[in-house]
Amino acid sequence: MHRLLILSESEEEKLSRCLTMGNIFYDEQMFDSARIYLEYVLNNQNDNETKIQAAQWLLEIFNTTGDTLKANQTALFLSQFANAGDQYGTTDASLTELYHHYDNGKQDRHHLTWVKKTNTRFILIVSFLVTLTLCTILVQRSLQKAQQNTIQTKYNEDILRERERYRLLANDNRTLKQKVKSLESTDKLSQKNYDELLEEAICINLRQRFFEKDILTTNKVSAYSNLAITAKQQRQLVSAIEKHCPGFATTLVEKYSRLTPRDIMFCRFMLIGLTDKEISVLTQIDYSNIWRRSSKIKEMMGTVDLRQSLINLFYS
Repeated sequence: MHRLLILSESEEEKLSRCLTMGNIFYDEQMFDSARIYLEYVLNNQNDNETKIQAAQWLLEIFNTTGDTLKANQTALFLSQFANAGDQYGTTDASLTELYHHYDNGKQDRHHLTWVKKTNTRFILIVSFLVTLTLCTILVQRSLQKAQQNTIQTKYNEDILRERERYRLLANDNRTLKQKVKSLESTDKLSQKNYDELLEEAICINLRQRFFEKDILTTNKVSAYSNLAITAKQQRQLVSAIEKHCPGFATTLVEKYSRLTPRDIMFCRFMLIGLTDKEISVLTQIDYSNIWRRSSKIKEMMGTVDLRQSLINLFYS
């Protein structure tokens, strides 16, 4: 998908592809992926109709995932278009009524003039109009045919380019699979490696911040905003896991291709011993959404103890 966007020949084509891919992920309820493409359209598209469509899908995604702040911002954006249709409708109705009055009067005057015309003049006028109409139709059809031929030629060229790109991508995928298989063939890490991971400062920090704290799932996560993880701390955790468990994300995606980037981050939290409640507070995402994500990953990996399964996968 990312390569298809890079190969867009213009920003307009890129935005169109983003909207299409966002719609596909939205229909499949892959909201994390849909959000990436739809937010890009919303932030970069100038066409209001397209922005409104992207905003409507995003609003449903934010409401579903419990992102209240983003949902409110998106709803505020859409509210500015709420009354536009009524305003335009009133203006159009007034103009239409005025035109009808004018057209009725024009028809009356034309009828009086028409009666005075001779049959010869009538035939000449009708013949001229018919000829003009036929010429216009022929010219339009000729232009449309030329345009269709141009579009078809460009489409065929695009198809050939896309096939070549897919061929190259398939080669890249085969190479990647070979590298992954090579990694899988190596020995697993030891328990010592896992213990060293848990002794990293960021891992200790994340676990100890919940020491002797009673986290209630009935409360909103915003009540524990002081315990939320920062972007810097997330990067520190990723670095620590990569240091003591190289290829963590690559291995998981290779074995479970439906895992999203947020699913991978969730697995990192689980690997160092955090619970669903603690992850909910850390990420400031409603517990119900975290519970659904946890259940989805467990079902995908065929386990009831996600942390132990991750340990067994990477450490002997």
